[in-house]
Amino acid sequence: MKTIDDQIENPLARIKNYFKFWEGCIAGRTLSFCIGALLGAEMPSLPEEVQVEVRLHFSMLTQWFERTLKAGVKARTISLQGTIAAEAQMLIAVLHGAMLSARVTSNCDVFRSLSQAELNRISPAKH
Repeated sequence: MKTIDDQIENPLARIKNYFKFWEGCIAGRTLSFCIGALLGAEMPSLPEEVQVEVRLHFSMLTQWFERTLKAGVKARTISLQGTIAAEAQMLIAVLHGAMLSARVTSNCDVFRSLSQAELNRISPAKH
């Protein structure tokens, strides 16, 4: 994510790029699901040391989304309906839920349409 932050100034474009990365992985069948999300679904059965790493992954992802959303609100490139914390969790839930739906249906268009709906939701209204 540091690479995205370093290469893309616009916070909304950073988030779109992150979703686009996963869309490319799903469409290209190189990586159809985030391993962190996959492991997160199995938390009760994981060894404690793996649980710690999964929590760390989600914490870092949450912090990145929160930081990026905050910058986007400040720059007026992102419009939120809820708190920054809630909106960051919403992005993570949509991202992982869309991955799961695309995987189950073997259809990247499912990921693409769900992602686009969420990205449209946080995009400022066009006048």
